[in-house]
Amino acid sequence: MTHGQAEDAALRPAHFLQRGALLPFKNERLQGVRIRQPDPDRAATELVVPSFSGSGDVYVMPTKSVADLVTLGVYDGELLERVLELDGVDPCAIKRLSLEIAASSFLGERKKRAADRALAAQHQRREEALVVLVTTLLREAGAANAIREIIASDDASRDVKRHLRAWATKNKLNVDDLVSSVEDWAGWIAPIGLPQLNAPLEEDELLDPFRCRASAARLTAVGDELQGWAKGKAPEAAFNATALGEVMAASGGRAGDQIAEADAFAARVGETLKDWPASGRAIRAAAALAAWYVDGWDVVEKRWAEARLEGFAEQRVALEEMLVLAPAMPQMAADDGCFDRLHRRALDRRVAAQVDWSTGEKVEMGTA
Repeated sequence: MTHGQAEDAALRPAHFLQRGALLPFKNERLQGVRIRQPDPDRAATELVVPSFSGSGDVYVMPTKSVADLVTLGVYDGELLERVLELDGVDPCAIKRLSLEIAASSFLGERKKRAADRALAAQHQRREEALVVLVTTLLREAGAANAIREIIASDDASRDVKRHLRAWATKNKLNVDDLVSSVEDWAGWIAPIGLPQLNAPLEEDELLDPFRCRASAARLTAVGDELQGWAKGKAPEAAFNATALGEVMAASGGRAGDQIAEADAFAARVGETLKDWPASGRAIRAAAALAAWYVDGWDVVEKRWAEARLEGFAEQRVALEEMLVLAPAMPQMAADDGCFDRLHRRALDRRVAAQVDWSTGEKVEMGTA
């Protein structure tokens, strides 16, 4: 490893847990703050706080010390406390917590109603995923009458489980284990959704039950837009837009790849269940990676949405801020040239002391 490669390795998180998941704080001074689990084998967490001072530094601090930066509002304080109660760092779990807190009226009646609808939609998508998985299984088994019975039922969940138990008995599988496996499967893919459901996407992000699938598609589209915008612009702005656009499109594409992998299992339900728990681990990993790839990019997209109709000077400033907010791609995933270009661009701007992602300590270096 060269000296330059060693510097890059120190400044790039090794894995997604070390990068951390975005905390959707409402306080503008806390935009882009992430909570991370530096050691996957330990539950201890830390905060990763981007600096907007122009230095490009990333500050790592004890989780509860965020109260030393700002006075936390009711929503932000409750979010932090409940995130600390989670078993590990999970982007989907954090998003769900943010909805549950919003449903408690901390953000006003309008946000409460939206959050209530979003939580109900998430539950509905889990139930729909369960029905789709079981009807696909029955279709594979040639049980057309059973499918028609489920569709016509006034309690589809009850009849789904009854037919699932019958299939398990016929195939000499443990009935309770099989039911639990399919329910787990439906829960893992609920944030993604299934292509068979073909539901429309909601404009309001709180109401988007296919958040991960929609986020991946939107991330790719915004990345492509930024690369198009860069053509003919001043060199620095063009470089920033191209670097951001490439990594956004690539991140959305990788999330889409993971979603496609999860979808493939749902197209052969019987075979997947017979290979459980190995196939279950693969499904869970694909769904989790898809969520990690899109996590944190919504704040970058939001900043560009605000700048999209502004003049060039304002857009150039927005791109600088977007570079600070852009999630660092972990070493485990950064094998594409575009990730390297974005990372090198960030390093080029950092002349001051930097932070080693693995230790939180300063790493002295000159301009890269």
